[in-house]
Amino acid sequence: MAATNKKINYFARNFSDVRTELFNFVKKYYPETFQDFNDASIGTMLIELNAAASDMLSFNTDRMFQETQLDFAQERKSILNIARTLGLNVPGKRPSVSIVDFSVNVPVNGDTFDIRYAPVLRYGAQVLGGGQSFETLDDVDFSEPLSNGGIPNRLILPNINNNGTLVGYTLVKREFVVAGVTNVFRKIITASDAIPFLEVILPSNSVISVEQIIALEGTNL
Repeated sequence: MAATNKKINYFARNFSDVRTELFNFVKKYYPETFQDFNDASIGTMLIELNAAASDMLSFNTDRMFQETQLDFAQERKSILNIARTLGLNVPGKRPSVSIVDFSVNVPVNGDTFDIRYAPVLRYGAQVLGGGQSFETLDDVDFSEPLSNGGIPNRLILPNINNNGTLVGYTLVKREFVVAGVTNVFRKIITASDAIPFLEVILPSNSVISVEQIIALEGTNL
């Protein structure tokens, strides 16, 4: 009999119903090939294995569909995804933001300051305030009158001694800083760990963002 003429019941979704349908299918279309329907037979074992696999597939299909429905979703991430799809803004963890004035004294060069002494404070520089640690998001370049975003943020203040003589300049740069400290997490991946879609659980729950992932081969440093 051609395979296209064989009928399959798609309403069977649990183990018992699928097992029954498979037995009926074999009895109807393969009566001469298989006749031993005893519980201890190999044929029954193969049919029940197929029924178990079908039961698991049906369960997981129903479970995945359930997570797409707001009334039945159980996982937190599913509810958040549905909320975002419906246009709700669901913010994540956000750090406190502040403004800090960084200053440096530089010598005089002619009628202005000596730009050769204007330093660059690299991003990630930390400051303390209110018992909290803050970090800069960008380089603080005292030789530039603008921030990295193109906003004027440098102030030049002349330093004059008691004799009225110009002895130097104070350069002030106003920059944004965010609460938090950058940490480096290292994990050695062994041959047994190297699996597709490897998940690494960070040891801290107070993670705002992951800035960079670096993979180095041939080292366990």
